[in-house]
Amino acid sequence: MARQKNKGTKLKIFSGREESLNRVILLILFSKKVLASYDMYKEIRGIKGFRHVDYRTVSRRMNALEEQGWLVQNGSRPA
Repeated sequence: MARQKNKGTKLKIFSGREESLNRVILLILFSKKVLASYDMYKEIRGIKGFRHVDYRTVSRRMNALEEQGWLVQNGSRPA
């Protein structure tokens, strides 16, 4: 059996069922800096392959990432 090259540490955030949405959220935040969950939803809907994603799903995923410590809330925007 051939030896496999180690490509770094596999983070739990990038594994499992939510892997693709987590990756997209973090990539968008890396490029845009600060976005509210609705703004994030609008950005994600513009990406091919993520047009079916519901706002509720994006909001839950962002809340989960915040609870895990990957995101930090930075102020609030009035409705």
